[in-house]
Amino acid sequence: MVIWLFGLSGAGKTTIGRILWQKIRAEYPNTVFLDGDEIRAVAGDVNGPVSHTVEGRRQSGERLIRLCSVLDQQGLNVVCCVLSIFADQRAACRCQVSEFFSVFIDSPLRQLEARDVKGLYRKARAGEMPNVVGIDIPFSKPTDQDLTIRNDRELSNFEAVAEEIMKASGLRRPEMSPQNLYPYANAEWILKPSRYEYSTFEAQPFFAAWGQARTQVCYGYPPVLQPPPPETVPLNLNAGSLESVHLLEWIWADCASSPRKLNSDAAFYLSRLVKKFETTMKIHGAYGDGFRAVNRADFGYTPSYVRFGEILASRYAVTQDLRMLNCLLKLMDVMSPMMTAADDWLRSRFSRLVVLERQAIVSLGQNLDLQVPMNV
Repeated sequence: MVIWLFGLSGAGKTTIGRILWQKIRAEYPNTVFLDGDEIRAVAGDVNGPVSHTVEGRRQSGERLIRLCSVLDQQGLNVVCCVLSIFADQRAACRCQVSEFFSVFIDSPLRQLEARDVKGLYRKARAGEMPNVVGIDIPFSKPTDQDLTIRNDRELSNFEAVAEEIMKASGLRRPEMSPQNLYPYANAEWILKPSRYEYSTFEAQPFFAAWGQARTQVCYGYPPVLQPPPPETVPLNLNAGSLESVHLLEWIWADCASSPRKLNSDAAFYLSRLVKKFETTMKIHGAYGDGFRAVNRADFGYTPSYVRFGEILASRYAVTQDLRMLNCLLKLMDVMSPMMTAADDWLRSRFSRLVVLERQAIVSLGQNLDLQVPMNV
């Protein structure tokens, strides 16, 4: 998760950010702190002086976004403090990391000029320092932030502000003990078939529990950028039985070669797999007459579940077919407990599916004009 604190120079974002980082790190040791000025200085040491012009600031912002993305892919939480004058860059960062929560530290310019600890505003007004945001570089009040912290007076309780950010971002959930997390994440659907019931969670607590459950499974395993290409496997659709490994690779190959629309055979067998999984919550090793499992005890091959998830995510991204998304959500529940015994490669592929799953849910909420809180 990336928590992006932004605002004018002197607004208090770095002070708040450091306290927030310390509080988060006490519960989530995999948390790092980035300060825009410090990163700018490092880049300047390596590449020469970094410009404070509008274009120079854009380049610095792009560099910071790339760094946040790399750290996020390594399973790290990031508290990032930056002036951030470009709304399009904040939108880009939101799309490039698994979770993004932006906090605008709102402090009036007149107050910042009166405080002016660094002397930036005085020098800018005197014409001694160009390219100062708020003076000769415009700063439009943002509308895309997830939370606004008003610092129109001298804040004295920064601990309380940091606590407010933790709660709003979903990182602070004192009411949620491990046993109260999303109940389906460790349900062992494979060995102990059950059924879905209405959750005791509602709205934010439900999404927080669901997201935290997924995060626990893939923690420490950065998502792969792309799933592996399809394997070349023999497949005879007229054979007495179909090996699910071969069938899934064949469908995946068609997804790769014709992403907009599957050929009729691939679409037919994907539909059968979806329907079969919806009723059994399993992927059997082979299917025979009537698409019935050849061996009902053969259903534990984890790579088949991961590949099925990649197919479902790919098809939903293209078609927005809710049957694909519904099946993917259930498949992710089935796979979660399986990941404890999976190798690193499969867990990183699962991590990618977690990212895609969250993006799909958030996007669906936006299409329905619903705000889906996914700040986990």
